[in-house]
Amino acid sequence: METVSTEPLVGKGTPLPDYIDFLLSPDTPLDFHVNVGDPDLCPQERIGAVRWMLIARSKVLRVMLLQSKMMRHNKEMSITDMDPDTFKNFLMFLYGYDNTQSLQLEAAIALLCAAEKYDVGDLKSRLDMVITPQVTVDNVFAVLRKALVCEKMPQLWETVTEIIQYRTDDLFSHAQFPTVSPEVLLHIVQQESLSVPEIEVWRAALNWSTHQAQPVEGVITAENLRLTILPFLKHIRVCTMSTDHLVKEVQVTEILTPQESVEVSRTVAGKRESHSLSQISLDTEERGR
Repeated sequence: METVSTEPLVGKGTPLPDYIDFLLSPDTPLDFHVNVGDPDLCPQERIGAVRWMLIARSKVLRVMLLQSKMMRHNKEMSITDMDPDTFKNFLMFLYGYDNTQSLQLEAAIALLCAAEKYDVGDLKSRLDMVITPQVTVDNVFAVLRKALVCEKMPQLWETVTEIIQYRTDDLFSHAQFPTVSPEVLLHIVQQESLSVPEIEVWRAALNWSTHQAQPVEGVITAENLRLTILPFLKHIRVCTMSTDHLVKEVQVTEILTPQESVEVSRTVAGKRESHSLSQISLDTEERGR
């Protein structure tokens, strides 16, 4: 997968205002510094900042820098949940310069996560408007990887949901699909509406599980597949599939236990038990399309 830079637009053909260049320059003798980056991944970068601007613009940093006895008189702090390039973009916006329109998608998403974490409301609203038009079926997984943040952005999440529900086949056939996180796959299969038949949901989950399962002595067994696909079985509506699909594509994998196969058969025949302990979906209502 192509790596998308999160660098700010310094030296990329878009000249910054003189005051931004001055404030971001490592030679500017600011009286407060932030050590930025996860030290477990790379050396931290020491970046000068206007302390009172951090306090004024971020509610979270205001509490950290004014109410914490440890931080109140310190002249530096550490931020490990942001990379240096994202922090510089963050500072630019706090200082009054909006370069968000020029950011690439993943850089904008990284900045959105920072805006959410440090509670900068106008930056969140701005990025909701900036990111939304950029989202397509080819890059929606980048948004879904940060779903806990992105789902709070109304316009953005509406667009993401529309892609999932109306471009499902394109998502399932995307080269990145087998590598998405379990959380992303779970979000997809939990949708009330998808634009594909339920057998395609099963095939996609099976494809994902085949790529994710841990082989035993080089062999992926039915047990391996079951352990991998199990968190999603409660959301794949096998009882809405045709008998042909159930027999030839679901039961043949031996992922379902014999008891679960019996429960599916009884449910399809209208003889579902009222108190089932099954780990699979016995929902007979077809998903919206």
